[in-house]
Amino acid sequence: MLVTDITCPFGAGSTPVAAAAVTQRPLRRWALPMASIRRVLTIHPETSMDLQLALLDAVEEVLLDRGASRVWIDASAKPDLAVVAEFSEGQFAGD
Repeated sequence: MLVTDITCPFGAGSTPVAAAAVTQRPLRRWALPMASIRRVLTIHPETSMDLQLALLDAVEEVLLDRGASRVWIDASAKPDLAVVAEFSEGQFAGD
């Protein structure tokens, strides 16, 4: 079969054969461990600002000490403050 008109997503000058070779690579059998992202705490907005700051500082310190690679506040949980942490696979006590 002869392909005369093709739009190649790999840019001008690439051929259908080259594109097929790129898209049909076998999947590798190894993979890096998946990170586990967990919501660990929700603070309601009625809580005083001083208490919110103290809780956030303490929780961040504990999570990082326990092996969290990242800790952040989830902005989609408005109006609450949802603390979220990322752990390596199997590191979270609930796993």
